Amino acid sequence: MSHNTDGPGNPLSKAYTAEGMRRTFSAFLEVETLVRFLNLRAYPLGERLERRAWVQGLGRRLGWHLWIRARRA
Repeated sequence: MSHNTDGPGNPLSKAYTAEGMRRTFSAFLEVETLVRFLNLRAYPLGERLERRAWVQGLGRRLGWHLWIRARRA
């Protein structure tokens, strides 16, 4: 997986599920998970496409990055 995330030199990559992160952060009062970023840079014109609103919307559904917002008690 490391070759597909941060490049061939990346020593460690891990993938997490939203449910797994909610369990990990279960000591927090509120936990919100958000999916973001559809990486298109490997494709021709990909960086230009990433700036489009519809691509960003697609990234919120099919994105690679899992963001976690949590609030302590």
